[in-house]
Amino acid sequence: MKKINFLALLTLLASMLITSCSSDDSSSDVSTEVASDSYWPLAINNQWVYTENGEPYTVKITGTDTFDGTTYYSITEKNEYNLQIWVAKKDNTYFLKTGALDITEGDINIKMDSYELPVLKDNLANNGQWNGTATVKVTYKTGTESASIDMTIKCLGVILDKDATVTVNNKVYTNVINMSLRQEVSIAGESTITESLYWYAKGIGPIKSINTVDGSTVESILVSYIVN
Repeated sequence: MKKINFLALLTLLASMLITSCSSDDSSSDVSTEVASDSYWPLAINNQWVYTENGEPYTVKITGTDTFDGTTYYSITEKNEYNLQIWVAKKDNTYFLKTGALDITEGDINIKMDSYELPVLKDNLANNGQWNGTATVKVTYKTGTESASIDMTIKCLGVILDKDATVTVNNKVYTNVINMSLRQEVSIAGESTITESLYWYAKGIGPIKSINTVDGSTVESILVSYIVN
């Protein structure tokens, strides 16, 4: 597989919000809570409408699936390869999970196993951190040649501000967690780093994000929402 194809895959993976990480919370049971106590209310038909660099898009919870005895909420969200995406809360940690990747670019087919990322721990104080690492199998095939290679992912989350008051799209939100998330994806001796900032409002969910990868920055802001 040509190096340029590896770099393209790296950019794709690192720019996604969901990456494979492990943490001590991975075996915990999902906790039950009312929406007003959650920083990401999980219920079917909950919906958030954002603008990304001025372009609107919608995130909606459309159903549930069970993985290893845990309920995950399926969400629709725009992504280039129509990947399946789920959200789950285990104790005080919120996880994003993506389905397996299977894409063909030109004469090259790339497959990657399903993976998930702990994106927020809502019980931490300011400067509280969590991190994780994982190894994900990537398989590629071109013509009659095929091979598999491991992709290593490291992530670090930090609570920057707890119980903040933030104005987004001319609306004031209280009880907001502001956090950073650093993701490093390494494969075949190459690596890509994504630096992200997120704001989660209690009882509402994600209200703003800023993601930077390879010098390109994307900002998303909440414009409307429906929370059941």
